[in-house]
Amino acid sequence: MAYDVQLVVLAGEGTSAYTLTATLLELLSHPKDLAKVEGELAAAMPNKNQMPSYSAIEALRHFNAAIQESLRLHPGVMSRIPRISPEASIVYKDKGRGRTFVLPPGTVTSMSTFITHTNPDIF
Repeated sequence: MAYDVQLVVLAGEGTSAYTLTATLLELLSHPKDLAKVEGELAAAMPNKNQMPSYSAIEALRHFNAAIQESLRLHPGVMSRIPRISPEASIVYKDKGRGRTFVLPPGTVTSMSTFITHTNPDIF
């Protein structure tokens, strides 16, 4: 039972720490954005001894954008996203090379979130 409790409490520790580190890295690398986030947080917390409400944090546009952008650029888990089209062929047109590829039904395809999140034609 102790193992189960430890698993529930600590399971997300590594990815959470990575996300916080990546967010701080991005903010420190972009001082103008950091200043906007700091300004929003200061306005949302006039009393440093009282936590703002969830709805107040949710309304912080720059703060939430910084987190979302960090998650886009630094996903906590790097894995491939498999997809299968069970009934229809997948038609892929490579515009850069002028080629077309047809994958028959049932073919497993996959790509990493990093590829999709950093490709301006997709994201």
